[in-house]
Amino acid sequence: MSVPVRIGIIGGIIIGLLQFYTLIACPPGFIGGIIFYSPQILYFACIYLSIRKTKAAGEASFKGGMKAGVITAFFIAIIWGIGFFIGMNNIDVHGQALYALAHGTSKADVLAILKGWTQDAMIERTKFWMIPNFLLGFVVSLAVTIILRRKNPLNPEG
Repeated sequence: MSVPVRIGIIGGIIIGLLQFYTLIACPPGFIGGIIFYSPQILYFACIYLSIRKTKAAGEASFKGGMKAGVITAFFIAIIWGIGFFIGMNNIDVHGQALYALAHGTSKADVLAILKGWTQDAMIERTKFWMIPNFLLGFVVSLAVTIILRRKNPLNPEG
C-alpha cells in the first residue's frame, strides 16, 4: 500500500471519529472549539505529510506531489463523509426539538426543521459536506506541492 493511501485511510479514520464526536457530544468552551476544528487541521496535516513523504521517497515532480495529495484527500474525504453521515444519523433530534420548544422556538419552525431529518436529507448533507472538503484538499495539495517545490526542505542548499 502506498504512502498516500495509508495516510489517507488512517487519517480518514481519525478524522471521521473526531467528526462523529463533534456531532454527538462536543464539549462547550475552549476544548470544544479545539475539538470542533481539529478534523480540518488534521486533514491539512495529512495532505502535507503525504506530499512530504512522497517527495522524500524520491518522487519530487509536481505531478507526483499532486497525485499524493489528491489520493490522500480522496480517501480522507470518503471516510470523513462516512463519519459525518453516521454522526448526523445519531444526533438526538427529539431532544433538540424539545429544547427548541422549551426555549421559545415556534412549533411551526420545529416541525419544518424535523421534516429535514430524513435519510435522503442526510445523504444530501453528506454530499454537501464531502465535495467541498475534497475540493479544499485539492487546493491545499496544489499549494503544498508548489511550496515544497520552491523551497526544498530536504536539501538545505536550495
